[in-house]
Amino acid sequence: SCRDVEPLYLFEEFDESLRGAVDPSFCAPPLFAEDFLADMPEPPKNFAGLAGWILVGPPGSGSRWHFDPWGTAAWNLLFEGRKLWCFAPPGAAPPGVQTSALRADLDAGAPGGRGGRGSPESPRVFYAAPAALENLWQCARSGDSRLLWTVQEADDLVFVPSGWWHATVCLTETSAYTRNYINEHNYRRAMEALTLLHPSVASQLERWIWKLHADDSDDEEPAARKKSHDNGGGGGDDGGGDGDGGGGGGGGCAAASGGER
Repeated sequence: SCRDVEPLYLFEEFDESLRGAVDPSFCAPPLFAEDFLADMPEPPKNFAGLAGWILVGPPGSGSRWHFDPWGTAAWNLLFEGRKLWCFAPPGAAPPGVQTSALRADLDAGAPGGRGGRGSPESPRVFYAAPAALENLWQCARSGDSRLLWTVQEADDLVFVPSGWWHATVCLTETSAYTRNYINEHNYRRAMEALTLLHPSVASQLERWIWKLHADDSDDEEPAARKKSHDNGGGGGDDGGGDGDGGGGGGGGCAAASGGER
């Protein structure tokens, strides 16, 4: 008989209609309540999943190795079932993952470092990962000391730090909620990634953060301060176009805001 090596794993954006069906009062726990992207008065265009995702999968389904886009971190709440997680720290790609840099990054000759150009977590690096079920079985047998393992039970919440590789396999039928976020703890890393791939969103986010934290003595927005230092020559920020070309969602994660799965 044929065995499905990668069963279908359902992702559904957590919009208002789905929130009403699940629980109208559902919200982030206090520890993750701060979310600069979701709280902006004018949410960025073409960014899916700012309110999170509902995930449903049968046994054997899951998420291939990836790290979350644009320097975001994530949290994942399991409603029912059991899910196996494997984590690998930022740096060298996990076993079985192939990475390749865009030509511009290779030509730059910059040394690979944490989040630097040419490193596996760089927004300009793309990667290919094998199906999670077979790959994690091989990872478990390899005894790789870099890898961290845990089993998530119903009602458990898993936190995924910015830049960490992770892969999952559903051990039973599961349903879960996940959300990526940017707050004061990963803001600088996220801004670096967004400035490369989505400069218009980076500028929008910077202005929003400035308005949140500005005091009476700081009455110039970031864009105005930058222009004042350019001596009037040439246009400081690129500002042109929507800035959303830049080669797909950060480092192989094609979903706009999809984090763990």
